[in-house]
Amino acid sequence: MTMTQDEMIAAFEALWRDLGIDPAAAADASDWWSTNLEGRTVQGGVHHDDIRIFISVSDVDVDADIDALYADIAAKNAALPKSANVGYVEEDGYIQVRGLIPLADVTQAGIRALFKACMTVADSDAAAALGAKYQSW
Repeated sequence: MTMTQDEMIAAFEALWRDLGIDPAAAADASDWWSTNLEGRTVQGGVHHDDIRIFISVSDVDVDADIDALYADIAAKNAALPKSANVGYVEEDGYIQVRGLIPLADVTQAGIRALFKACMTVADSDAAAALGAKYQSW
C-alpha cells in the first residue's frame, strides 16, 4: 500500500530525530528539510514523483571543465549498484549524492535505507576523489 504524504513526512521527521536533528528547525517547507550533518549539507523530502535525499560532496570550481565533470560523474555512477537508486549529480554548482524512491514504493524502512546508501556513497573514496578534483579552494 502506498504511503500518504503525511506518512512520508512523519517518516522523514522520525529519521531526522533519530539523527539528532530537530525536524522543525531543519524544515524548508512542510515536506522538505535541509540541515548540516557531519560537515555536509543534507537535504531530503517529498518531491513531485518521488522522495529525494541529497548529500553534498563539494562545491564545483567556477573554472572547472564541466564536460569533464559530467564524464567523471557518469563513470562513477556506472560503478554504483543500480538497485540502490543512488548516484552522483551536479546541481547548482555542487557535486551531490542523490537518492530517489518513486512515491509508489516509499516505505519508512526504504527512506532509512536510502539515507544510509547515500551516506555510504558520500563517505566513499570515489566521492572524495571526485570532490577533490573539482572543488574550489
